[in-house]
Amino acid sequence: MKIVINDKIQKYLQRRYKGDKKGVMAIQAFLELLEQNQNPTALKNAKKMQGNYQKYGNIWRWRIGNYRIIGDVKNEILEIQLIEISTRQDAY
Repeated sequence: MKIVINDKIQKYLQRRYKGDKKGVMAIQAFLELLEQNQNPTALKNAKKMQGNYQKYGNIWRWRIGNYRIIGDVKNEILEIQLIEISTRQDAY
């Protein structure tokens, strides 16, 4: 599984690392788990997004503690493009 991480997400993780090292380390560990997993949508913390997110494609979210990772799963090439990582309060 290939995970595409854009600059916006890299900057977010760097900013958050100063205030919440534990949370960022949990996110990084989970991203490594996603890379190794052949079916990331079958994970226990995965949920298909509905509503406005449907127009963007095959959008899923994964819950890691207080954080939400939102990504577009492209099954044909087994790629996850991360759209956003944020806290639960800011994600929706």
